[in-house]
Amino acid sequence: MRRYESAVKGLVRNIARDRCLNAWRRRLRQVGTLLGAEYGSPRLGNVKDATDELIYILLSNRTDPRRYPRVFREMRRRYRPWSRLLDVPLGELEFHLRPLGLEKTRAHRILAIAQRVYRDFGSVSLNRLRRWTAADAREYLLSLPGVGEKTARCVLMYSFGHDVTPVDTHQLRVLVRLGLLPAGTHPRRAYELLDKWLPPGLARRLHVNLVAHGRAICTPRRPHCGECSLQLGCPTAAGQQLR
Repeated sequence: MRRYESAVKGLVRNIARDRCLNAWRRRLRQVGTLLGAEYGSPRLGNVKDATDELIYILLSNRTDPRRYPRVFREMRRRYRPWSRLLDVPLGELEFHLRPLGLEKTRAHRILAIAQRVYRDFGSVSLNRLRRWTAADAREYLLSLPGVGEKTARCVLMYSFGHDVTPVDTHQLRVLVRLGLLPAGTHPRRAYELLDKWLPPGLARRLHVNLVAHGRAICTPRRPHCGECSLQLGCPTAAGQQLR
């Protein structure tokens, strides 16, 4: 009898969990649809070539978004094909990266990556990763100097078309404010939850539109809840209206 009762309780818990999960996924799809209609799933300046994309993301990290596109264009003009980096003096690269700040760190990492990729593949190109599985390509990218989880996933998603989601500050902030992730969720935990439960095929569209929305409407300090297409059902917007 006790075994039977325990099995029934377990079944009820699983049903409740599945219902909550289905509701959570429906809300995510709704968010993706509404924001897709509003922003049109922009590329956000990201590029298709994997080596270009890696350098672009390294320049964009912790940088004013008005500055790094211009620096990236100048980098491509001067050093592409990227094998030209193998002969660039460190001081020269630091000079061109100075408008972004952290130029010494960025220059060291970019040159170290160029040398490592050349040793591994015979050219400063990540195109060979296109034939690798997402897991193997991610592991390789994470082994490169200064490449973290978000950077690796941006390359996997934008350049190789893998169904993975990067998590940046905008995406995390909007999902928490919508109540789709708990307050205080660490990016590492967000990856675990989204990797496990995000509906297939939604990763890229959801990511780029959440970033666009976080920049335009759901801003860090003063979100424009009155202008938000997601305010219906949003606990943050409801809280703003009660003030």
